Amino acid sequence: MPPTSDAPGSNTMKEMHEIKNHGHHFNKIDGERDEYGYYYCQHGCGYVFSTKATRTKHEERTHGSVAAPVNDTESVDDDCSEQDYLYNYHTAKLTYGLLLLEFNDAVKEGDGERLFKVYKLAMLFYRKYGHFKYAYAVLLYSSQIKAILSESEACDLKWNRFHNKFGGKGRNIPLDLKKEQQNKVLKTMWKGLGSNLSEQSASRVAKALDSIEDLMSSIDTDCRLEKRQGRHSKKDPEESVTQILGDLMKKQVFLLTPGRRRSQIVSKI
Repeated sequence: MPPTSDAPGSNTMKEMHEIKNHGHHFNKIDGERDEYGYYYCQHGCGYVFSTKATRTKHEERTHGSVAAPVNDTESVDDDCSEQDYLYNYHTAKLTYGLLLLEFNDAVKEGDGERLFKVYKLAMLFYRKYGHFKYAYAVLLYSSQIKAILSESEACDLKWNRFHNKFGGKGRNIPLDLKKEQQNKVLKTMWKGLGSNLSEQSASRVAKALDSIEDLMSSIDTDCRLEKRQGRHSKKDPEESVTQILGDLMKKQVFLLTPGRRRSQIVSKI
């Protein structure tokens, strides 16, 4: 089980007693964080902390100074000069960009199965780079679909995540974005109530929101009002893409060349 208390850092009361009174260490310090993402005290006293700020305060008050961070790169090859940092940088950036592109395309197409697979891949990025709350949210989402919920409930959770107001392929938006749009309409209607606003009237308006939106849409259709699609106009990216691609190919960033450093070329691009 991970530590559950926030005093003084994130150790349990039992662990704090064992550390303080008996000198028992529960954690073997290997790097700056433990397996749950908590920060070790760099002086080796055994305490762990949820943030660097709380760890720094502990080290200043208890040990009198802030220790130098533990080097997490001991497993890196000794001969770093043989690595191609420019290639590594652009490959990682391309991978991240393709992941975001896959996210957006899965949402536009309303593909719940593909979005589920992309989330599982994204969970590795969240965990690696310290975004543990996002990693936990994706883990819970996966567990609900695979084990916790019934088959019908899991299907609803996987596929009922999109909204398509105008119809057509590739025109879906995230369901939570639709809820944000409805919240904006709801707040406008609450503001219109003026002094008549109360918990009861606010609840009544909220329950009628879907019907009111249908009524407003029907009136717009009868009056032949042009519907605003809600999308920003975009400049043709061909010119920008061509220029960027030309620079990257000229510098041969995707050709593995040991010994290159990103700072040598990126500043010129």
